[in-house]
Amino acid sequence: MSGFCGIIDFEKSVSEYSNYLEKSISILINNNSEKPNLFIDNNIAFANIKNEQKPTNQKNIITSQDENYSLILEGYIFNSKSLKNEITKTDKNKLSEDAEILLFLLIEYGEQIIEKLNGNFVFAFFNNKTKTLIISRDHMGFKNLFYYHDNKRLIFSTELKAILQFNIPKEINSAALFSYLQLNYVLPNISIIQNINKLEAGSFLKISEEKVEVKSFYKINSSFNPENYDDFDLASSKLRQLLSNSIENKLEKFPDASCFLSGGIDSSIIVALASKFNNNLKTFSIGYKDLDFFDETQFAEKVAKKFKTNHTSFKITNQDLLNKIESTFTNLDEPFADSSALALNILSEYVSKHSSVVLGGDGADEMFAGYNKHTAHFQSSYAGTKEKIAAALNPLWKMVPKSRSSKMSNFARQLDRFATGYKLNPNDRYWFWASIGTEEYAKNILNLELDYSQYSAKKHKYINRDICLKDINNVLLNDMNLVLQGDMLIKLSTMSSGNRLKILAPFLDKNIVDYAFSLPPHFKINSTSKKRILKTAFQDLLPSEIFTRPKHGFEVPLQMWFKKDLKYLINDVILSEEFILNQGVFNYDEILKLKQKLNTPNPQDSPSKMWAIIVFQKWWTKHM
Repeated sequence: MSGFCGIIDFEKSVSEYSNYLEKSISILINNNSEKPNLFIDNNIAFANIKNEQKPTNQKNIITSQDENYSLILEGYIFNSKSLKNEITKTDKNKLSEDAEILLFLLIEYGEQIIEKLNGNFVFAFFNNKTKTLIISRDHMGFKNLFYYHDNKRLIFSTELKAILQFNIPKEINSAALFSYLQLNYVLPNISIIQNINKLEAGSFLKISEEKVEVKSFYKINSSFNPENYDDFDLASSKLRQLLSNSIENKLEKFPDASCFLSGGIDSSIIVALASKFNNNLKTFSIGYKDLDFFDETQFAEKVAKKFKTNHTSFKITNQDLLNKIESTFTNLDEPFADSSALALNILSEYVSKHSSVVLGGDGADEMFAGYNKHTAHFQSSYAGTKEKIAAALNPLWKMVPKSRSSKMSNFARQLDRFATGYKLNPNDRYWFWASIGTEEYAKNILNLELDYSQYSAKKHKYINRDICLKDINNVLLNDMNLVLQGDMLIKLSTMSSGNRLKILAPFLDKNIVDYAFSLPPHFKINSTSKKRILKTAFQDLLPSEIFTRPKHGFEVPLQMWFKKDLKYLINDVILSEEFILNQGVFNYDEILKLKQKLNTPNPQDSPSKMWAIIVFQKWWTKHM
């Protein structure tokens, strides 16, 4: 499935929107094998897409026998089997599909049942008796859910571009663009289009003729009690069991699911556990022929060999990535400039030819302190001599050429960022280390009138006010709500759905998330190790080098590309003075400075900033 769209209007029949609805549905269709699936009833309409080449038994649009209740579901409820036992007003033995079970749970219990759901889902539920619509998004926000409300109508969709087909005003939200220019993605609680909203993760919207209300049913909170928590060994054992349960649960629903295997700790743990439930497990890894430093396939192959998986390892070149740029732009619903999406696009396309569902290790870094910046936050809270020296030498780091193009220049870049951030207060430090560009940079390059109060209010929902305490859990909470939801999950959702692949994240099971934030910070990080508890919980399963090797990630060589292969984009009409001035979004003088910075010996983060501008311009020309 590729998402859904819908409209409810309390003043007129939705038949008056038939042309708009048709356009909205058609924009969700990727190829000729996909056909619309419709539900229309006077004041309301739902639509999603079915793939005739990949039939499924799941009825994702379903109506009760008395026609009083209707539901459209995108995604999966992993605890539907246990929740089915709570149904008392119909023959539950006849119910097997997630949508059927959810429909009758909502009929019987209403909105109160939503907080009990554990899965990756968005849904819309219409009660024809009370003329009430509920749209909801799961606890982590695996898929976006946009909505536009005016007067007596609500238009909603899993994709922004579907809502834009209803002839609503297209005006850039300056606060959203301001956040994008800093983060390389739009804040999770704001849309790039003015007056189109995103339903936040763990919440639902309820609309009737009388009122509209948005309610939260789940928030990630730190439940750590310093007076009462599991000891380290018990916590390690519990965590291992919870993750095993999560994987078993997903493989029960998708027995033939495969796994991404990068050779890092998180994906290797998933493979180690999944192989116990599937003795013919398929695993896939992607490598990089042109940059050995970022090629981790050798580690993936060691893990695959240990667990006897049916492993496929393939290596891509710069040219492969370059060839995927335009299709990556096409998949984007909002501007999104995390360049690693290019590699995920290639991997998803390849894997989709061999498997329809894949498990990944996403979420572990954000819950258990796996990033280098988490070490930096820890060191800032417990600063010793070397950290203070690094900060004191900040003027020196600023003189050293910095970029991502080599180990040394990247090390200088990281030192400079650490030294600069170290001097800030904890809240500003968090934002600085999460960003590519500063507020000053964004203000200078933006040529729109900025609603700073709106931006500030949205931003500060992701800056935990207790971050100044010496507790890495507060940093991780921010990462879960900001980085994971705004960057990582959007990248997964966008690149996988564009290739008709379902990516599931066992680490982000609600039970694991809740347990992870009941643990003390020293279980996760100390002066010598990140992800301590994960390493301990699974040290007997994996090769030792999986735990000791440095974390690389997948860097796209933007700086090198802009000098040659992507030079055509720098000279493209979308960055010309005439286009920029007519568009009225950016300050051309600042664009020119950015172009010039790219070609200096000290480009710093200008390649990432330029990539963000290009991505926005490509998105603009397609959707505005």
